[in-house]
Amino acid sequence: MSRGNVKTAKTILIHTAVLAALSALVVFGCPFFRLTGFTCPGCGLTRAYIHAFHGDFATAFRYNPFFFTLPFYVFVFAHRNCAFMRRFRRAADIFLAVYTIILVAFTIGRNFGLISGFIPLQGKL
Repeated sequence: MSRGNVKTAKTILIHTAVLAALSALVVFGCPFFRLTGFTCPGCGLTRAYIHAFHGDFATAFRYNPFFFTLPFYVFVFAHRNCAFMRRFRRAADIFLAVYTIILVAFTIGRNFGLISGFIPLQGKL
């Protein structure tokens, strides 16, 4: 098997695993919420994007204020080792670390009632 075919097979396998995991979330709900009773950092993102696609950005923000910046975070995380990102590797790592700290702090604040004004979530899509 050539190197290109192995890379393609890995990519297909990863995408299939992600799709299967997302499908399981619809059926079983959030595993983080089921195990801990707390909402995860991504809780409310599906509802936030649905409201954003309908133009209701205020409600989307109340579900999860990271809905707008998360695609950029994922892009930087996924491409930080690519050739075009090598010049910005240090900046990318700092951005990812700071963003993750803010996301975790928000999640802790939302779960313990330290941050108000956000729609309570149930841990399910």
